[in-house]
Amino acid sequence: MTAKKYQMPLYYENKALEYGKKYGLKENKVTPGWDDEIDAFRHAFMQAYITANSGAGSAKFLGDAYEKIGDIMHTQPSGERNMDLWNNAVGREIGEEVKNETSHFQHLTTQKMFEDMIADKIYNRIKSGDIITSPKDLRDFESSPYNGRIYTREEIGTMSPEEYAINKKLIDKALSKGDVMSEHDVKNAVQSGGAVYVKGYKRSDGTQVKGYYRRK
Repeated sequence: MTAKKYQMPLYYENKALEYGKKYGLKENKVTPGWDDEIDAFRHAFMQAYITANSGAGSAKFLGDAYEKIGDIMHTQPSGERNMDLWNNAVGREIGEEVKNETSHFQHLTTQKMFEDMIADKIYNRIKSGDIITSPKDLRDFESSPYNGRIYTREEIGTMSPEEYAINKKLIDKALSKGDVMSEHDVKNAVQSGGAVYVKGYKRSDGTQVKGYYRRK
C-alpha cells in the first residue's frame, strides 16, 4: 500500500476498486491506484459523497487536509497535488448535483442507488475528459474556474483558435458560474475587494501560468 493510500478512509478505497472494476478504469502499471483513473475516481467519489451528505464545505475541509498530509508524508509533487485538488473540486460539483437530484425522493433512494448515481457521474466526467487522470496534465487548478478564476471577455476575444479550443470547457464552466466579465467590471471588482489579480508564475514542473483574475 502506498503512502498516498494511507491518507484516505478504507471505504473510499474499496469503492474506487469496486467501481474501477465495473467500469474498467485504467491503473498505473508501476503503482496501481496512484496517479491513474482509479486515483482520480477515489478523490472525486469521496468529495461527492461527503458533499451530498454533509455539504461542500465539510468535503473541501477534509480534502484539503488530506492534501496537506500528502505534502508532509511524501513531499507530494505539484502535479499530483494539482490533480487531486482538481478532482476534489469536480467531486464536490457532482455531490451538489446528486443532492439536488435526490432532494425530492430521498426517502426512496437506497444507499446503492445513491452511490451508483455518484459513480456514473464520475465515470462520465472521466470519459469526457473533465477529470484529470495524470499528474502530467497541464490544466492548472489554481487558475481554473474551480478555484474562482475569472475570464474577461477581452481575454477570450484575443485567444488564438488553438488556445480557445484548449480552454473552451473551462470557459463554458466559467460562464455557467458567472465568472466571465468585462475588463472594466473585473477591475471594479478588484477595487471593491471582490476579486484579486494573480501574477503569472511557473509551476515546479516548469509549466508557465499566465496572470489572471480570480474571486477573492
